[in-house]
Amino acid sequence: MTKSIPAVLAAIALTGCMKSYPLWDPPPPQAEPAPLVQVTVEGTVIAIDEDDESLELEVATGGSDETLRIEFGSTTVVFPTGSRDRAVSGDDGLEMLDEGDHIVVNGLKSDDDSVRAREIAIAGRAAAQPAPAASATAAVPAFTPTQRVSGVVRAVDASAGRIVIETDGDGVVAFYGDRDTPVFYKGVIYQMPSLEVGDTVTVTIGSTDEGDPATPWITAVDVSRSVSHDGSAPVAKVRVPEPPKPDVQLEAMELEGTVKRLEAQGFELETGEGALRYVTADRMMPVAPATVERVSDLEVGMKIRVRVLEVGDRIVAQKITMLE
Repeated sequence: MTKSIPAVLAAIALTGCMKSYPLWDPPPPQAEPAPLVQVTVEGTVIAIDEDDESLELEVATGGSDETLRIEFGSTTVVFPTGSRDRAVSGDDGLEMLDEGDHIVVNGLKSDDDSVRAREIAIAGRAAAQPAPAASATAAVPAFTPTQRVSGVVRAVDASAGRIVIETDGDGVVAFYGDRDTPVFYKGVIYQMPSLEVGDTVTVTIGSTDEGDPATPWITAVDVSRSVSHDGSAPVAKVRVPEPPKPDVQLEAMELEGTVKRLEAQGFELETGEGALRYVTADRMMPVAPATVERVSDLEVGMKIRVRVLEVGDRIVAQKITMLE
């Protein structure tokens, strides 16, 4: 059927007025959320909000204090001082904490200064809270040179030469060394930055700080179980980095000679061939037999035999014996 001219013109006019509209407006692009970073932080509880399931932690960084918000969750695990068997999770774990407690937190940090806690170890109770009746010892036990202490690594601060270990019988204790303290694992020497939270270790006590006899310094760390390389990790695991590359192969040797010069970090030894070798040694390391008690008692001219380990370009004393 042929349309009339007026009808055709009306249809054309209507078509020209029509516009095309999208069925929906696409949402504006959103910024990608900032990635969460695995962290280990240590500090003092200054406030607890049980309703919000969070706490405020005061952390000392670079000479100033920083406040972090620590968020709890149903899977957050709290380890009481000196115990792994009595670990508590969720709300019950939060109720165990008090303002003034000193704690070590492993978790995920966001860019808004908050940390989602995965695990918390109580390193020390608030001063106003009495010590548990079952413990008659100080919060930080005193150790003796050459003593070996075993436990699980709870935190690593390689830049400060400090590792926090939940020991088998002495609670959570901070041990001190330096970046060159040898870490032995399967016949290879590593350095302190290679340690991970969750590693099972045994540390050898070298000395204690003269101003605080309860501050243990260590001469070596033996790793009996690596959280990354010896099977499934325990709940203490925080990260699984790539396997570290060995620093040096384990190589021991003995030197005999005469002490030529004494320094705070060791001594210079003149060997039989007239060569001078610098030996790094802890001043509190014992000397056998008991002609002198420690390295700090050595004098220039004394003849000694030293069992040493080569750690990179350094020679580190492991045993010293008097020859005269």
